[in-house]
Amino acid sequence: MIYKGAKGKAWKAFSDYIRLRDCLKTTRTPDKCVCVTCKGIFFYNYIQAGHAIAGRNNSILLHPDIVHGQCKGCNMTGEYARYSIFMIKTYGQKKWEEFVILSKQTRPMKEWQWKEACEYWKQELRELCG
Repeated sequence: MIYKGAKGKAWKAFSDYIRLRDCLKTTRTPDKCVCVTCKGIFFYNYIQAGHAIAGRNNSILLHPDIVHGQCKGCNMTGEYARYSIFMIKTYGQKKWEEFVILSKQTRPMKEWQWKEACEYWKQELRELCG
């Protein structure tokens, strides 16, 4: 996913955070991650921040509970059926339904909000790094 300007920088910071978070969570290392959908183990640079719900918009673009480390292959095909099973097991049916409803909402964001989001996710990433 390529975004320009402040939105692109916010996405980059968020994506870096998600990938490192899930590397540490699944393999306890910063350089390998278990894909949320196929369960394969991949190097960090083959992992992407994959969304559980297609058609993402600003309401879920930077939502850390809806985005997880996913290998490039699974992320390109979506693997939404497998992903939804993970989401329901992890968060429960009710929360999954709330995420789906949230995904249908629009959330306009100004440039300053993208800049704030970028700084927030950079800080979260720094905290993960120790």
